[in-house]
Amino acid sequence: MWLHTLCKNITLVQGSEGGPSIQDPRHSKPSQESDGTWLRSGVFLRWRQPAVGHDDSGEVDMIIFGPTVPLQRNFECLINRPEWRQALEDPFSLLVVVMDDLHRQVDEARAKLHEALRSAEN
Repeated sequence: MWLHTLCKNITLVQGSEGGPSIQDPRHSKPSQESDGTWLRSGVFLRWRQPAVGHDDSGEVDMIIFGPTVPLQRNFECLINRPEWRQALEDPFSLLVVVMDDLHRQVDEARAKLHEALRSAEN
């Protein structure tokens, strides 16, 4: 299974009129392969269930391209807890961690946009 996520990267700076304003997060001209105004990531998840009659729990492969730092921390915390074994029985539960991070990204973008627009309205 492939999952691609895309979230707008909103960077606020103190505007000349005293309130926050949205600034392009790119410090220099981006290459064609990279655009700092978007937070992009991709997730590949493969689950091979055990053969009938075998006691093993199968195999789970998960690769994340372009993970955010909070997402990396969340998976590091999961690895250090005994609950990680549940992922072998229900690998799609790992997607909850990914979707929680996407929700965090969207919520942060919403809050920044709200702050900039509220300032502009006053």
